Amino acid sequence: AAGSMIVLAPEAQVEGTVRADQLWIEGFVRGEITATTKVILAPSARVIADIESPCIEIEPGAYFEGALKMEKIAHKST
Repeated sequence: AAGSMIVLAPEAQVEGTVRADQLWIEGFVRGEITATTKVILAPSARVIADIESPCIEIEPGAYFEGALKMEKIAHKST
């Protein structure tokens, strides 16, 4: 959703699709991630997913396995 920010705490375990404007990941995600603005993988993040976002930050210590597609994503009106 436009303007949304999702924060996944270190204890979070998500399997599936995550969509947001901005996404801060400290926990575990397996699946697909789409962010219209930015994805940040914190040092505690463990991500096995395909990520689509115009901007991604992977901090030292984070684990990422998957495909990355970086391009501007249009906001979809609902």
